[in-house]
Amino acid sequence: MSPLVAFINIVLTAVVMMTVMMTASSLSSPCSSCPAKHLQQQYCDAEIVLRGRVKDDMTVKVVSLFKSPSSFIATKRGGLTVAFDRPSCRESHLKPGVIYLIMGSSHGNVLHIGSCDAVMPWSSLTSVQRQGVENVYGLFCDKCRVNETHSLIRPDMNPFLGGNEVHSDAENLWRTEDCFYNPLASRQYMVDDCETSYSVCVPNMDGTGRCSWLQSEKYVFCSKKRKNSACLQTGGAYAFLAGWTCPENCKGIQEDCLREMCLQATTGVVCPKRIRERPIPSFLGNNF
Repeated sequence: MSPLVAFINIVLTAVVMMTVMMTASSLSSPCSSCPAKHLQQQYCDAEIVLRGRVKDDMTVKVVSLFKSPSSFIATKRGGLTVAFDRPSCRESHLKPGVIYLIMGSSHGNVLHIGSCDAVMPWSSLTSVQRQGVENVYGLFCDKCRVNETHSLIRPDMNPFLGGNEVHSDAENLWRTEDCFYNPLASRQYMVDDCETSYSVCVPNMDGTGRCSWLQSEKYVFCSKKRKNSACLQTGGAYAFLAGWTCPENCKGIQEDCLREMCLQATTGVVCPKRIRERPIPSFLGNNF
């Protein structure tokens, strides 16, 4: 193994190990030990969903009640008593006067908030999330389920190991089919979590009974931007390859961002014919 290959292998391995360690550290905290779950699925799994203004650590004034059992009574006068699974983790984050989206379950007429129930400032929600909570999520609870993964999926980024092919598998990191949800991959690549912010899991129109992420304009834009960013990060290792020495060598690269990277790296370069006609490495010719 050449020194360059060894260096790239060490860098890539270190990046992935740091990401895994950071993720594990954040998940091991006693106040953040909950698996990632899409807001739509949290809504469907919760017994009670409301928007409320915090009066104090134990009282919330209900502004809007989106979901509750028929036996639960929540008047907009006075306040609703709340109880926390882990008071030290949750109460300290609630600020009097602030309106929150709160999910939980009923114990009598007391709102019980579990350690993994959603509690977030209403102002922090995107317009898609607000519309989902108010009008959309509840329509599909009995038809669709968000299929989240709790594993940090890392594509094989190193073209120097295991032969000549690279299986980056980016399409499988984020898929619209079956409402696949992989926020850890978004965190790994430090890109927007498009499903969380901009989409809703809805039934397909083909009558199969399956569901997919709704292709809203914001979601499509976010997805393209995310894939491009992941592509560029993965393609960083390719910049060292000898195949990227002439503009002519870039034409066979199918992925837009890698082809653009190749063209930028070879701008103004004039190569002898024997180099211009050299084929690009096979993994660069594959789809990302």
